[in-house]
Amino acid sequence: MAGSEYNSVSNLSNTLDIRQSPVARTCGEVSTCLALSRDNYRPFFEQVFPKLLGRVFGFDGVCWLSHISRGGTVNDASALLDLLSPTGKLFAAMRTVDSDQLVKYHFPTERLPTHTQVLLATAAGRAELATWPQYGGGAVNADASGRPHVHLNVLCYYLAWFAFYVLRGGGAGGGDGQERRPAPEGAPGAGLAGSMLKAAGSLRLPGRTAGSSPHGNPLYELLRSYLHHFLPQPAPGAAPIQRNHSSRLVNGGSGALALSGASSTAAGGDIFYSVLVEWWLTDGEEPLPMAMPQAPPGGNPATSPVHPASVPQTIRSLAYEAPSPDVLRALTVLVRHTTVAGGDAGGATSASAAQGLVPWLPLPPVVVAPPQVAGRSGRRPPAALGAAGGPAAQALGRRLYRLLKRALSSWPEQRPIAPVVTLWLALLAPWRDPDYAPVECNALADNQSDGSGASGGGGGGGLQRQLTRAASVMLPDPAAAAAAAALPSRGTSGALVGRYEARAWQPHVLSHLPMYGVLVPLAAEAAQARARHRPHEAAASILRVLDVFAAAPEVVEMLEAVEAEAARFAAFGTPRGGGGGGGGWAT
Repeated sequence: MAGSEYNSVSNLSNTLDIRQSPVARTCGEVSTCLALSRDNYRPFFEQVFPKLLGRVFGFDGVCWLSHISRGGTVNDASALLDLLSPTGKLFAAMRTVDSDQLVKYHFPTERLPTHTQVLLATAAGRAELATWPQYGGGAVNADASGRPHVHLNVLCYYLAWFAFYVLRGGGAGGGDGQERRPAPEGAPGAGLAGSMLKAAGSLRLPGRTAGSSPHGNPLYELLRSYLHHFLPQPAPGAAPIQRNHSSRLVNGGSGALALSGASSTAAGGDIFYSVLVEWWLTDGEEPLPMAMPQAPPGGNPATSPVHPASVPQTIRSLAYEAPSPDVLRALTVLVRHTTVAGGDAGGATSASAAQGLVPWLPLPPVVVAPPQVAGRSGRRPPAALGAAGGPAAQALGRRLYRLLKRALSSWPEQRPIAPVVTLWLALLAPWRDPDYAPVECNALADNQSDGSGASGGGGGGGLQRQLTRAASVMLPDPAAAAAAAALPSRGTSGALVGRYEARAWQPHVLSHLPMYGVLVPLAAEAAQARARHRPHEAAASILRVLDVFAAAPEVVEMLEAVEAEAARFAAFGTPRGGGGGGGGWAT
C-alpha cells in the first residue's frame, strides 16, 4: 500500500470516528480516498466502509440521512446524494471489489426479516435462501453446531442496511432527532463489519420528522435513483433488459457484478429488487415455500425441511406488526415506478402504464403461490393484459395485496391509516397522484381533534356532498349519477385529477381485480369500525377511495361486467374470452 493511500484511509477512518464531522466535507474526503485507492480498494472497505454506513444510517451515532431530512444544508444533501449515487465513485468501487470477491461482511442474523430467520433455522430453508440473488454464492451457511451465518458481498451488505433503515428507522426513533450513546468501548469493531455489528445491538434508529415531504427526503431520492438505475423502465420502442422469468438466479450473490453492461444492470436489478421484497414485503406469518415438504415426526429442526412447528416461537411473530410510515412511503415509490411510465415524474393528467407488452420486472424470490382452481390449471392470462398479467407483475401484486389486506383488517387504531390508503391508491388508480385527496379532506383533517365523538364540525357538509357524489355512481340512481358527473374532481391543491383512459389502464385494472373486488368492501368495513374512535380520518380515507370510482364510472361498469362473468363461471364453468387476470390472489 502506497504511503498516501494508507494515510488517506487512516485519516478518513479517524474522521468518521468524530461524531460531529461535517457531512459535505466528509463526503468529499471519501471521494478523495476512493480516487487514491483505485489500485487497492480492500483497505477502504475493511476500515472505512462499515464506519461510513454507520454515519449514513446512524446506527451508532449521528445519522446523516436524518440530519438532512430535518433541514440540513443544500450542500450536505447534494454531497450525500452524489456519494451514494448508483453511478458514483462508491458504487463503482463496490462493483470492482465484488467482481474480485475481495471482501465479505458478516450480517447479524437477528436483524434479518422474520421470514428469512425462519428459513435460516433449517437446512432446507438455507437451501431455499441460496436460490435468492442476494444469498447466492455461499452467502448462507451453518457452523458445526448448526448455527446459521450470513456473509454478504459489499453491494448486498449496503442494500440490506438501506432496507433495514427504512424498515426500522422511521417510527422507532420518534422523529425527535436525539442522538443515542455510542457503543461501549471494547465492543467488536476492529474487523470488517465491526462498526455495524456493535451498532446492531439496538433497533432504535434516529427518526425523521413526521410529515416531512417525501420528495425532499434524501432517503426517497436515493430510492428513486436506485430504481431508475437497477430497474430501468424500457424506453418506448426499445427492447427491455432481458431477465430469466422461469427460474430464480443461483450464485448471483457473489459474481453478479462481475458482469458488464446490460448484464450487470440486470444482475444488480435482480439483487436490488429481491432485497426490497425480502425486507419490505414479507412478515412474521409469511407462508413457507409450498414446494418444501413438512418435517417428519421427531425430525431434527437443524436438518429437516422447514415447518412452522420446527421454528422457535421467539422467531415467529405472534401479533400483527404494522408497517412503518417509511416502509409504506417507500413501497408507494416502488409501486409508482413499476406501474407508471416515468414513475413519480409522470404528470397525473398524462400518466401511462409502465407495464406494456414485454415484461421487464424480475421475479421476486418470495412468491405467494396462487391457489389451484379446479379446471384452471395451466391457463394463462389473456395476451391483451400484456406484462401487467405476467408472472413478475402478478407476483408483486400478490405481495402487495397480502400487505394491504392485513393492514386494512388489523391496522392499530392509534396510528393514522392515511399512508396505507396512499399505497393502495397507487395500485388502485395509478392514473392519479396517490396523494390526491378531495378538497373536503382538508377540512376533515382540520377538525380532527382528540379522535372522540361521532361526527365532526365544519367539514360535515362537504363530506356529505362528496360521499354522496362518490357513492352515486356505485348505486343504480341515474339522476344522482348525472348530477355527480357534472361536478369537477379537484384535489386539495385545486388541480384537476388525472383521468382514467381505458386503452392505457384497462389491462392494469383487470390484472389486479382483488384490489377492487375484495379490498374496497373490506376498507368500507374497516372505516365503519374505525369511525368510532377516529371519525374524520375514517371518513377521509374512504372518501379518497370512493372518489376514484366517482371520477371513473367506466371502471365501475367494467368491474360489474367482471363480476357477472365470475358468476357465470361459478354457475357453468365456461367464462367467455378465455378467462381474466388477477385471479388466485387469496393469501
